[in-house]
Amino acid sequence: MTSTPETNRILLVEDEDQLREVIASEIKDAGIEVIGVRNGLEAIEALRHHEVDAVLSDLCMPELSGMQLLQILRANGFYKPFVVLSAFGTRTEAIELLKLGAMDFLEKPIDSVALIKAVSAAVQLGHALPKLRLEFMEQLGLKEGDNNPALEKAITQIAQLRFIRTSKTA
Repeated sequence: MTSTPETNRILLVEDEDQLREVIASEIKDAGIEVIGVRNGLEAIEALRHHEVDAVLSDLCMPELSGMQLLQILRANGFYKPFVVLSAFGTRTEAIELLKLGAMDFLEKPIDSVALIKAVSAAVQLGHALPKLRLEFMEQLGLKEGDNNPALEKAITQIAQLRFIRTSKTA
């Protein structure tokens, strides 16, 4: 599913109910709609029924970890921004997540300002990605049906870098 410019919506994947509610409340206060689920399996199901601009996911969860969720989403053509949060993540895991295409890695306990900054940037990038993707495909002389997963991943990573660079200079 694709997101429309009118939406500001994220999928929040967090297995701790109370923490999910606190995080959702902070994000909603920033004007972003939140769809909250408890694990990666619920996240996949939610994405079948809801359009989102980005995903904010815990790393360590039962049934399907944040890393496994990211791998599955990318393998199935979901290239919206993905932000990870974790109390237990290692530097190695953070690097692996970034290689897989995660946009950011936030450590728990979560700083509210950093959370809103990361989620807002992810939502903005989620809005910008379709246009950036088309620009890159056009520059490469490709048509909509010409792409493949490796190309999608590369286009998404380039778009993220371009977006981050331009938003820092703006």
